[in-house]
Amino acid sequence: MFSKTILAAVVLVAASATLAEPLPPTPCLKACFPKDHVCGEGQVLVPPTGDGDCFVCCVAPSPPPEPREVCLAVCLPEDAVCPDGRPLSGGNGCFNCCGPK
Repeated sequence: MFSKTILAAVVLVAASATLAEPLPPTPCLKACFPKDHVCGEGQVLVPPTGDGDCFVCCVAPSPPPEPREVCLAVCLPEDAVCPDGRPLSGGNGCFNCCGPK
């Protein structure tokens, strides 16, 4: 019984240590390229860090998401002025302030 408790504790410690390790920020090819190298599609050439002179090809970061259109959930008059420079849109006597935020 005592050995099973110790084994369970060791497994929990190992699992938590594995989960605590940070993930690599960007996968890179383990190679040494010159500064004029052209990386493959979806990759960027990253300059050397520290004392090295090797450039590496890393996966390019994802572009930021498109701004979402946010509309105020109110019915405004046709001559209303929207805050933050958002455009006034709508019709039939009910207008909303919509635009990227």
